[in-house]
Amino acid sequence: MKKAIINSNHYLALAVSSCIFVCSILAFVFVYHQVGLQMQNTAVAYTKMNDAQLQENNAKNVVNTLAATQAQRALLESFFVRDDQTVGLITQIENVELKAGAVSVTIASISDDDLSAASIGTTGNIHAHINVKGPWPNAMRALHLLESLPYGESIDNLRVTPISDKEWNIEFDLNAVLIHE
Repeated sequence: MKKAIINSNHYLALAVSSCIFVCSILAFVFVYHQVGLQMQNTAVAYTKMNDAQLQENNAKNVVNTLAATQAQRALLESFFVRDDQTVGLITQIENVELKAGAVSVTIASISDDDLSAASIGTTGNIHAHINVKGPWPNAMRALHLLESLPYGESIDNLRVTPISDKEWNIEFDLNAVLIHE
């Protein structure tokens, strides 16, 4: 009889140790899974933190660039003729005649792109055909003054012809960039 008790104790010990073994494997799997989830959550948190720092650095760079280029942007804006300055451009062209002296400055034709329905910041062009008549030094001074208008303009199709010994005719196309504001 004693033998049966010993065998049943062995079975009981085997059953208890088997239960402990299974429970420890289950606990290991549970802890392993939890650690994996925490690592994933940590990786996601680090990624979000790095993205936020990158966005913050990009925003600082944009602000610094805007501050550093403020003078250049203001200068660049001065090269464009705003749509409310078109009449002022025409007046400046006509006033060259007074500054150059003894010349006739005529705007033979002028046209601009219609930007009235365009969105703000849209650019177009102002096209003018100009005739300058007068003595050579005065005509060249008028041409220089027209080239030196405070806008980013270009002069194309320049034709210089003598009218007489003392009078010259200078014809050209003046194009300026127009911006809708």
